[in-house]
Amino acid sequence: MAMPPIALAIIIAILRTVKDDDWRQIVSLSLIFGGAIGNYIDRIRFRYVIDFLDFHLKNTYSWPAFNVADSAIVVGVGILLLTLAREGKKKV
Repeated sequence: MAMPPIALAIIIAILRTVKDDDWRQIVSLSLIFGGAIGNYIDRIRFRYVIDFLDFHLKNTYSWPAFNVADSAIVVGVGILLLTLAREGKKKV
């Protein structure tokens, strides 16, 4: 249970170094932070994370269950990766 607070502290430390006009990086790190803290709150309150979004495709395929916090983390990481890839192309 010590890992989420460490990860949250690292995200805050990184956010403090981001320029004010770099909105993509701010949004992506904020989404990751929000999702992580949401899942951490679930772990503290219930000792597990409640996944309530569960999708099926014609009774043959079931997508793994997830929640809004998981979605925020995935979207945040995706934006961060695209931003870093875009910055890498500019420097080359």
